[in-house]
Amino acid sequence: MNICQSTHGDEAHITVMYPNNPDSLIKHLVINQCSVRASDGVRLHYDYDRDGFVIEQASKWEWEENDEVCDPDWQEVAFVQSWARESDADDTGAPEGPL
Repeated sequence: MNICQSTHGDEAHITVMYPNNPDSLIKHLVINQCSVRASDGVRLHYDYDRDGFVIEQASKWEWEENDEVCDPDWQEVAFVQSWARESDADDTGAPEGPL
């Protein structure tokens, strides 16, 4: 198994184990919701060249009956840089520099 999952309060935690390994079966996470409020789901993967998460959305949800590919046309809509919110505080949690 190359995923770990758990819940913590109101969060679902999913960890994909080494998705950059060529033998990994899981490369993307698709997140959707079952709700009266219709929405498009998103697909996430980690871009190791840019060092951050790519968020993609599909543009197709229905295909012709004889369509053998059924390509949802996932396209990047956002990029989230890793460590973009590193703290400016030292280990004590105090702000750096003079007050």
